[in-house]
Amino acid sequence: MKRAAVLLIGSLATPAAAEVKPPQPVLSEPYFSANALAAYKEIQARWEVSQAELASQYSAADLDLKNIVRTHPVLQRVSWPYETCNDVITMIPPPTGDWGISSDASIIRTPVTEDRAEVTYVRFDPALESDHEDFYQSEEYVLITVMRSPEAVQLFEMMYPNEALRAAMFEPGPYNYPLIIHTLGTLVGDISIAVSSSNENVANAYLTRMIGCAIKSGLIAKQIDPASLDLVP
Repeated sequence: MKRAAVLLIGSLATPAAAEVKPPQPVLSEPYFSANALAAYKEIQARWEVSQAELASQYSAADLDLKNIVRTHPVLQRVSWPYETCNDVITMIPPPTGDWGISSDASIIRTPVTEDRAEVTYVRFDPALESDHEDFYQSEEYVLITVMRSPEAVQLFEMMYPNEALRAAMFEPGPYNYPLIIHTLGTLVGDISIAVSSSNENVANAYLTRMIGCAIKSGLIAKQIDPASLDLVP
């Protein structure tokens, strides 16, 4: 999944100007929020400040675009506590390592609500500066979907207790927790979770962390016997 860079004020600099301007930072300095919802609100607030700063630069430059410098980062390196998972918001794990959240992530809509979340984490080749021609081509992503789903609960209740359907529709995942076959998705409590990524190992790592948190918090589907689950992934 490739995400085109958002066109920002001042992005039409001349080649000569581009030679003297520092590249846009890739990652922000690390910071913390209370949870995923608070993180996205902070990201939105930082985005609005960055756009006001760009507008101010543009006005002061008097159309001399070589004076405009984009100091806001491409990605926000934000984290939050992840020890108890009991609802949609607390089920969302923070990005880890050199993964971050796009600074423009909340432009279209808020990715996190109390009933549904669809968050995307991104990373780029750390060897490339943001102004390198191959920078955006190096993008990797992980997409995490978390939502309350009565339909998923009903489907799970119908299929999982039936031995034939269980064998046909589920396969063991991390901690021996059942996953819907050929997907990285399942039901924890009454919450449907799914992970996809350009990197399968990354997707598995995030899903493992989510299922581990859910089990630790007692958030498992009613039809699953806790004794059938493993203590380690």
